[in-house]
Amino acid sequence: MSSLLSFLSSLQSRHSAFVKRVHSFRVPLPPWGVAIMKVVYFSSMMGVGYYCYDMSSSNAAKKWEGKIREIEDARRRAVSSAPRPGGGDDGGAVLGGVV
Repeated sequence: MSSLLSFLSSLQSRHSAFVKRVHSFRVPLPPWGVAIMKVVYFSSMMGVGYYCYDMSSSNAAKKWEGKIREIEDARRRAVSSAPRPGGGDDGGAVLGGVV
């Protein structure tokens, strides 16, 4: 049991040393390299953001398409089954002969 605990504590310290070494490593870039990296970072985030937007909007459209169709069909059924003024014997004429 103590060997497991010592392994875990050494693993944690080795990981911390690795993280410190990686984050302290820097590559100096010339001014044109800095400009290129700014463009790359900005463009990649814009591309990822647009992809997420496009994916979410298409998923939302698929989700709500069926529900909207059901609501429209229910409204059409309600309008077609509603009683017409004058008893409904007018052969489809509504409001004084205007169809």
